[in-house]
Amino acid sequence: MVAYAVPGSGAQTRVAAPTLFDALVARCHDRNVLIVGCLEGPKSLRPERVVRVSATLHNRLSAIADVTGLDGDRTRLQQWSRRFGIDNTVVGLPTRLAECELSRRFDVILALTGFARMDAPHGLLEGARRHLRPEGQLLLAPGRNAPKRSDIAKSLLQAGFTLDSSEAFVAAKRRPFGASDRNHLLVATPRH
Repeated sequence: MVAYAVPGSGAQTRVAAPTLFDALVARCHDRNVLIVGCLEGPKSLRPERVVRVSATLHNRLSAIADVTGLDGDRTRLQQWSRRFGIDNTVVGLPTRLAECELSRRFDVILALTGFARMDAPHGLLEGARRHLRPEGQLLLAPGRNAPKRSDIAKSLLQAGFTLDSSEAFVAAKRRPFGASDRNHLLVATPRH
């Protein structure tokens, strides 16, 4: 939680506001989670910072959930896994998630980075539909440079998803995983 000032009757009150990480914890707790593009991060961060930040997210969620990370760079993924002691990783391109052979289906699929840079997110969305359990959730944090929300909703609909909610968050002063431009979380579920 992050505290921020709320104007009141002449006095300032400190109120705890949820952060993006708080929402992820609530939605991922005791679930099977796939982090798509686990080595991606905001282009504003140095590559070394992205590596540390992505390991922090993976390890913090691993404390409360069964987490698997997926990324397309085999060499970097192996180095990252050795350096941070992360075992559950799979090599695969987020844009070709539908083609990835995964050993199970997931309760939650996180696509927190890279969504804004995808020209055609259909591969990610089709793959998410294939690898999600029927009652599963796809969590997107598209970021500042993402397509318009209406375009994202249209892509989700075409891929067989329903956009259930959009949650806004206060940007944390100390961003646990460089999420300065990711202050919205879109929650989608597969249509049956």
